[in-house]
Amino acid sequence: MSTLTYILIGIAIVILLLFIVALILAHMILEALSRPIGEENRRTYEFSRTEQEHIGEVDFAWYDSLPKEAFTLPCEGADLACIYIPNPGGMKKCLIRAHGYTQNHFISVRYIDAFYEMGYSIVLFDQRYFGESTGERCTFGYQEKYDLLKLVTWARAKLGADAIVGVHGESMGGITALTALCLGDSIDFVVSDCAPSDFYRGAKGLLRHRYRLPAFPVVPLMEKLCRSRGFSIKDIQPAKSVGESNTPILFIHGDQDSQVPVAMVHELYAASKNPLSRLEIFPGAEHGQSQAVDSERYKRIERAFVNSVEEAILCKKTNGNEKA
Repeated sequence: MSTLTYILIGIAIVILLLFIVALILAHMILEALSRPIGEENRRTYEFSRTEQEHIGEVDFAWYDSLPKEAFTLPCEGADLACIYIPNPGGMKKCLIRAHGYTQNHFISVRYIDAFYEMGYSIVLFDQRYFGESTGERCTFGYQEKYDLLKLVTWARAKLGADAIVGVHGESMGGITALTALCLGDSIDFVVSDCAPSDFYRGAKGLLRHRYRLPAFPVVPLMEKLCRSRGFSIKDIQPAKSVGESNTPILFIHGDQDSQVPVAMVHELYAASKNPLSRLEIFPGAEHGQSQAVDSERYKRIERAFVNSVEEAILCKKTNGNEKA
């Protein structure tokens, strides 16, 4: 064989070895992300509650005093551990709270008091794989959006088909809420806190910042591996789902978010068609820390947004009755 042939064979072997290494890395990273282990990566109830109490931002004495109904919701490939908190006001309104990656429903407690004060019954739940919910792995919102819609159906069966049902989602919980919007109009409003506009692009940034690895070819290989496991990170596109919906959305984001660039929330807001949608940026807030930076402003914005949505729903019902 000629020298050129040996060189080409050598190059081919190097490329093959690099591909194998990239494939192994993609597999390892996907497994680490979709099936995180350890107390801080898959928080137990005790760990989460202790963590929140240490931070001092949650009134667990108030939360413990509330009446609660625990239930399990069967979903495709997972059973969700859920808690229903009925509001004594008896109004047909419900807020479903979707937590973020590695968390469980205890992280949601600090977000529910404003809605409870507005007469909303509350549904807290552990997203699949996390907390006490089952499931082989986390799918970053891909399968979780279907889980959420089953919860919405449950809430309407509990309170009535004409109940107002909203969702508050943070980070991956925001992805779950926003991507569910492309599946129908059963959700009346969404509060999305620090969600990305495109998970595939977000995964590229995650690879660069957390693992110090180039996005190519690892992320495309991760996508191939995801498809072999029944889901796709390329199809997790919150901005696209927002553009296909007319649901009013309150977008919240910290301008110091190092995990999800603040530019992404501007993309989400630009995609929203509903005139009631709002964008609120919190100066100095890191990822998921907008409420911690200014809780009073956070709750004030939520109340104003929800009031505007309720007024619009009431107006629509009134006009519908007049026409009938």
